[in-house]
Amino acid sequence: MRGTIFGRGLAQVLACAALLAVPALLFGLDWRAALIIGLGLALLSTALVMREIDEGGERDTPFGQTAIALLLFEDLAIIPLLLLVTLLAHRARRRAGPMMRALALGLGAIALLITIGRYALDPMFRVIARTRTPELMTAAALGVVVFAALSMALSSQFDRAYRLVAGAQKRETIDETYSDADGSVLVIGFGRVGQLVAQPLLERYNVTLLDHDADRIREAKRFGARVHFGDGTRPEVLQAAGAIAPEPVDRA
Repeated sequence: MRGTIFGRGLAQVLACAALLAVPALLFGLDWRAALIIGLGLALLSTALVMREIDEGGERDTPFGQTAIALLLFEDLAIIPLLLLVTLLAHRARRRAGPMMRALALGLGAIALLITIGRYALDPMFRVIARTRTPELMTAAALGVVVFAALSMALSSQFDRAYRLVAGAQKRETIDETYSDADGSVLVIGFGRVGQLVAQPLLERYNVTLLDHDADRIREAKRFGARVHFGDGTRPEVLQAAGAIAPEPVDRA
């Protein structure tokens, strides 16, 4: 399937992006904007396509396998596409040197992860597989995930500690560097849930939650959320929550 993913997947994305970028160019947009629009529209929704494939019983057919391969390539193409947006920005020209160094560092980190996965994790999981113990395999997989998550979470702290130990002269400079991240919320996910959560946070909306489950309401109130009990489709519940004529309304 590797050839299908990187062969047909790349061809499909590039062909669709080229076709979809033409209307943007005809409307007078810059070629950079047209390219990003074309590439963005060329990506499909994995959830919707997989649902259609499963409902049609085509997951194990050649058509289904090809479709899954294309979806996998599009999922892999998300990060390079986001990087391309930054590289094509006008202000990126003034920061070409630092961006190239950051790109080289990122590629080096990816190469390191691939090396560790191939020469460390593969032998480890082969040894675990010989034990024929599903619980041990599950624990090892979870351990790898937790280790990866902790390494990302602690990387900024290691960097800060390095700067302090290295003899940074101005503490306020370090505090200013990391002040933007204090108290921030990182929403990871390109799916529907991630978008619904991230958009109100970005726009700084006052969020009111409606639910009819007492346990969920109690849990949400523990985190300071404003929650009302009731069915969100009933007008009297919306009126009691002050949501009859709010500025933004999003029903999920």
